[in-house]
Amino acid sequence: MKNKATVKTTKSKEKVVKNKTTGKQLTAKEANKNLNTSIVTKDVAVAGANFDAGHISKMSSLIKVSDMFVDYTYQRQPLKTKINRIVKNFNPDLLGVITCSMREDNTLAIIDGSHRYHALVQMGMKNANVNALVYFGLSIEDEAHIFALTNKEHTKPTPSQIFKAGIVAGDDVSIGINEVVEKAGAKVDFSAGPDKIRCVATLRKVYDNAGANVLLKTLQTLRDAYPNNKEMYRDQIISAVACIYNRYGKKVDQARLTETLAKIGNPSLVIAQAQAMISSGQTVTFTSLPYLIVSRYNVKLKNNRLTDFPMNLVAQQVWTKKG
Repeated sequence: MKNKATVKTTKSKEKVVKNKTTGKQLTAKEANKNLNTSIVTKDVAVAGANFDAGHISKMSSLIKVSDMFVDYTYQRQPLKTKINRIVKNFNPDLLGVITCSMREDNTLAIIDGSHRYHALVQMGMKNANVNALVYFGLSIEDEAHIFALTNKEHTKPTPSQIFKAGIVAGDDVSIGINEVVEKAGAKVDFSAGPDKIRCVATLRKVYDNAGANVLLKTLQTLRDAYPNNKEMYRDQIISAVACIYNRYGKKVDQARLTETLAKIGNPSLVIAQAQAMISSGQTVTFTSLPYLIVSRYNVKLKNNRLTDFPMNLVAQQVWTKKG
């Protein structure tokens, strides 16, 4: 970013820009007219919000999508999956603000919001107006610096924050998970302690892949196997027990599974034993952990034995239902 000395020169230039095609010097007002946008600067008294309170002049305005472009000299290449996800879940109220830089040739380079821009183009919304924060007097180096800082400071909401907001917003999945947790005598709480569950992402994974009933039986089993143990709801153990209930269905005797877990030991010990089974030394236990539990479940069991849990499954295959 420019230092204070350099900024003074920049701000003196922001009132007049140069059209590279004709070489004509244009005022900000003339550039605004050429672009046919509602850009506002401190020299143009029309509706809009001016945020010229820092070292660089900037303002808030409505900008037509077709007036923007992405400069790939510093921007990342767009991710098709991310664009498609925005298109699939498109909500104009959640579009947010696209950050742009008005260059000397009167073009608007996108600094932050390129994926949203591509999504709008893909939906045929080139003529739509979107909320934008527009900077003036930036060099390409300045744009790249703001891009880097913006993306560095972006903090994605944690699963727990999304879960909490989902309940308040009336999200069916969040509310459904919370109801199951409460029915099991537990609560979603992000501090450690018995009956407190912090691994919201795992709860959602089980709920999405196996349903509310499997999640409830899983939490009940762990509660009964490890009463008053602050580790009873470890993410890996929840996932493993849920996979077993989901795979074998009614063949699983809940009381026997509860007893099996209690005999193996506390959750940390169960997880450690499962990890020791993996010759490569990996810490991934999505197959070895349920395999270990099912093996112990079958000990001295003559009837109604469960088939061995496969060790060669990829992550998503662990949710396959088979007897």
